[in-house]
Amino acid sequence: MEEMQHRNKKKDIIIAIIVGLVVIAIGLALWTFFRGGSSDGAVQGDTEVYAMAVKDVVSSSQGSTANYLTGVIEPKAVNKYTINTDKGKVDEVYVKVGDSVEKGQKLFHYSNPDGDLEIREAQLELEMQQAAASESQAKVDRLNKQLKEADDEEKATLTEERNQAQLEVKQNQLSVEKAQAALSTVQTKFSNSIVYADASGVVRKVDDGQMNGAVSADSSNSNASTFIEVVDDSAYYVKGAVDEFRRDELSKDQQVTIIDRNDESVTWPGKITAIGDLPESDGSSSEESSSSSEENPVLTKYPFTIEVSAGEGMNIGRHVFISTEVMGDAAANADTIALPSDFIFEKDGKSYVWLVKDGKAKKTAVETGEPNQETMTTEVKSGVKMDDYILYPDNSVKAGMEVQTDASTE
Repeated sequence: MEEMQHRNKKKDIIIAIIVGLVVIAIGLALWTFFRGGSSDGAVQGDTEVYAMAVKDVVSSSQGSTANYLTGVIEPKAVNKYTINTDKGKVDEVYVKVGDSVEKGQKLFHYSNPDGDLEIREAQLELEMQQAAASESQAKVDRLNKQLKEADDEEKATLTEERNQAQLEVKQNQLSVEKAQAALSTVQTKFSNSIVYADASGVVRKVDDGQMNGAVSADSSNSNASTFIEVVDDSAYYVKGAVDEFRRDELSKDQQVTIIDRNDESVTWPGKITAIGDLPESDGSSSEESSSSSEENPVLTKYPFTIEVSAGEGMNIGRHVFISTEVMGDAAANADTIALPSDFIFEKDGKSYVWLVKDGKAKKTAVETGEPNQETMTTEVKSGVKMDDYILYPDNSVKAGMEVQTDASTE
């Protein structure tokens, strides 16, 4: 698996470099064409030769966003509250968009006159049944007292009356229990008129159009329209999908760099917390795809989740790039000049590049490191700076020839 991962990674890097070199080759071809194909040693005074900025050549050799993963910024949790029309109409909202709320804080209030009436009716029925039960119990107590004072002839009649009264007590007690259950049911249905926040967060949505009964769907429907949405932004996550060929490049707890798509200088550190073992369904959003390049719809994609270590400046819902290169390494590489190896040529055991000085080509000695066979680049340790301009070592390049550095070579 490691060998396959290595081959896939090497293949991506080689493709990116080839694309960069093709762009450079086209520029050189145009330069040679306009130069007239001269190959003699004379300085061409009337020929315009365009140089390439070192930073652009380095950028081309490193590849662009084609090797980035992509994803979407999401909060730790989203709590959605819908209106339950059985509870009535919402007549008061205690929060607005942008408010920070704590768990247990009031969100909104229901008004339901019909529900209030049902509760009062159930309460009245319970009171009536309790009164009837008390009356029947009082009758039993009275008959028991009479039995103690009655003679033998009266006792038979009083005993029968008492037994009948005791039966009424049991019946009334059952009626009381039924009335209590009915009251509890309507109270559960209508008396919880205030809805509270289940968790702390920031209010992201309040649909005022649903106030006073303008509800698009009831709460028992899974498609119920959200009335209030509270997001827990105490932590941020990035969710995306990686294709089957790059899945093995990722591992749980792997450190990555999240990059703003609008400004690649803005980055955040992150850590992969989950990589799906099962592929995404066909309905997955293409925005959360594995590469910023054009998608192959046939590729199987697996979901992944990244926990952001410090999410300051992040916006929920924003699409971002993800680099498997951590920020410390990226910063170090940003200061390293690694030119395509064919920009460097040797003579008498020394390494040279064609540098532009005062608008003219100059053969300049450079100190180099070991060539990188994977990226087909060589690090230039000294002799060239990022803001310099260089020429591809074509046979037609001669020392002292006029060079233009103010034109784009991309």
